[in-house]
Amino acid sequence: MSVDHECIEGFVRQIDETAQALRDAGAADRLALEGRLRHLALQLQAVLQVHLEKEERIYLPLFEQYLSPEEQRWVLEGMHDAYGKAARDETRLLDARHAPQAERHPPSPRADAPQARPDRPVVAPLLQFRIEEQMERLKQEHAWLSGSRNAITLIKEPNLRVVLTVLRKGTTLHEHQTGGPLTLQVLSGSVSFRAPGHALEIGPGALVVLESAIVHEVEALEESAFLLTLVQPPQQ
Repeated sequence: MSVDHECIEGFVRQIDETAQALRDAGAADRLALEGRLRHLALQLQAVLQVHLEKEERIYLPLFEQYLSPEEQRWVLEGMHDAYGKAARDETRLLDARHAPQAERHPPSPRADAPQARPDRPVVAPLLQFRIEEQMERLKQEHAWLSGSRNAITLIKEPNLRVVLTVLRKGTTLHEHQTGGPLTLQVLSGSVSFRAPGHALEIGPGALVVLESAIVHEVEALEESAFLLTLVQPPQQ
């Protein structure tokens, strides 16, 4: 566990250093530093998830199996006191000293309960996606099985976002607008794309390009999938 703690402290230190560099950086260096900051945050998140899973599934059950309730309370008191002295004043402590054993563990999810979608890399020099596989994945998730739509963000950069969306027949994405230009490419089915003065019925292979800040609406004429690319204007 000490290795985990060292790794977590290392990522926190790198995030602090990168955030400080970003505050002082010029325009030419900001994009690279923002990418590094996001990459470090994803790495820290992954390490924390593994660390907490090990505590929950391995160490805590052993702790409860081989120590008496009195010994458990003694260990928790010592951990709480040691961390409380080292923590900053504004740190909010999670106090498990007097919690019954059953309350130390989160409830186990039901086998049929919807599972959270695992995170995916959204910042990398090169990314590749198999769109057919992503579409099938969307149609196996709870949001689709119990609703009328589902979507997944494939790319999320400061100035670029690519979203894969599936809609059931009759589902409408009501009038809205975006801060930058967009493209919509239909992959399967057919949709009605409506903007002021235009009503287009488009199917597979068709691509619509729309300038920024134009109100538009999309309706699925049959079960459909499309790829939406959003370009965000640079921050002033």
